[in-house]
Amino acid sequence: MKTFFFLFISLLNFSHAGTQSVLLTRVLEAIRIQAEQPELKSRGLLRKDFDLILKLLDKHQVASPTLSRWHTLNPADHKLQSLPLPTLSKSGEAYPALSLHAHKFYVAEESDDVTNDDLYVSFFITDGNIPTGKLSSIYRGIDEGESFLFILQDRILYPLDGSLQIPRGHLIIDYMIIESDGDDIKEMKRISGFITELAIEFYKRKYGEPGELTRIREEVRALSEALLDLNHDDRLVTATWAPSPLEVNQSLEGRSFAEITRTHKESSTWGDFKYKITFRLIR
Repeated sequence: MKTFFFLFISLLNFSHAGTQSVLLTRVLEAIRIQAEQPELKSRGLLRKDFDLILKLLDKHQVASPTLSRWHTLNPADHKLQSLPLPTLSKSGEAYPALSLHAHKFYVAEESDDVTNDDLYVSFFITDGNIPTGKLSSIYRGIDEGESFLFILQDRILYPLDGSLQIPRGHLIIDYMIIESDGDDIKEMKRISGFITELAIEFYKRKYGEPGELTRIREEVRALSEALLDLNHDDRLVTATWAPSPLEVNQSLEGRSFAEITRTHKESSTWGDFKYKITFRLIR
């Protein structure tokens, strides 16, 4: 058992940073085949991975004009980047049975004073070697100094059934905040839904080993940044939170729930922003 555990940890800490995104390459190739050889799809002659991609694009209703813009992407320009790894507790502490909720979002600072923005959050949760995903609803007309509480259907992140559960060794929350002042926010959400489901299905089919969760997390980030960044007037914030057992236990010490706020701030020639997202740990 110990040998397997240390093998698992060594695999988990292996990064594919600097390599080309497999998912982005496959997505672009599938779209090209659909455009140039549609008879392969109609005759059921597509490779399984291409067939999966095209079915998920249809399922999430990603628009044809969007797909045509993706032809401008070069996979070589979108390398995988190393993502933060979970911190293993050195004190021998273990996670308690818990539930994790997205509680509150606050726009502390926003340089765009002309229009209010619409936004949503995409979550990719890794529990041991089990990946799950969730998209929030679209929250509209959010101005500087305003906040909102996530509605009931958006709140529960882990486990998705709302129960209490002990994380399987580690709990990693990769999330993306997508903000737009245009009418394409619904299309961007469709893209995020496609990316999340594709990553989970690819993990199940191609990356079944525990250590490959690092790879699939990097793939989600690369694919999201490549496809969503085509909307140059919009904002994409990517982040990772991997609370250790020690952090969780210290936060919950003597209490039935605890709130943890994470701040994201950026100043650039394009604009300034400061967002705060609050998570709630419950036991």
